Amino acid sequence: MVMTAQDYTEFSTFMELISKVTAMPNGKNAKEVTHALFTFLSEYPFDVVKCAVIKHCKENKFFPMLADIVRQIEGTTEERAAMAWALLLKARKKYELRKTIRFPNPAIHFAIEQMGGWKHVYYGIDDENEDFKAKTFETYYCVGEKVANWDNVCSYFISDFDKYLMQHNDLKKLEVYDVETGLLVPECDLPALK
Repeated sequence: MVMTAQDYTEFSTFMELISKVTAMPNGKNAKEVTHALFTFLSEYPFDVVKCAVIKHCKENKFFPMLADIVRQIEGTTEERAAMAWALLLKARKKYELRKTIRFPNPAIHFAIEQMGGWKHVYYGIDDENEDFKAKTFETYYCVGEKVANWDNVCSYFISDFDKYLMQHNDLKKLEVYDVETGLLVPECDLPALK
């Protein structure tokens, strides 16, 4: 749930309180900054924003700016890369190569493609090189966050079994599973394949 106009009064009152316990950067007006923050943070729920602001204030003496709050909510690129790597390892154990899968973020797909594709990543990780592979993934993931979108990356990784069925015209509809939920992704028909 995102912040709505009804949340503005509560948000404004909260940020006014925050301005009393933090230092405002030179030349900044708390009311103007609060209005701008509300506009740019409206994609997040108020409770999430409130928690992020409080966390920022516990770590910093200055009034939180947009980047401070977003970093508290979303984490750093490196933190997101680490969570994406953990999701990849979980998917590797859960799905192996039997199902066609989709990760939630195009940056993950970008990183996997740069590392040689899902099959190569799946077979290429072992106890001896996992740290190296994780670092390589992080590097590509960070680039992927800047350049990847669903239009320029493969939006799912097709299993070998599904590829075989496609080659023999025995597959009428591709079943793509969401890695996080394990549920089928709606409307993945063959004409949409890249």
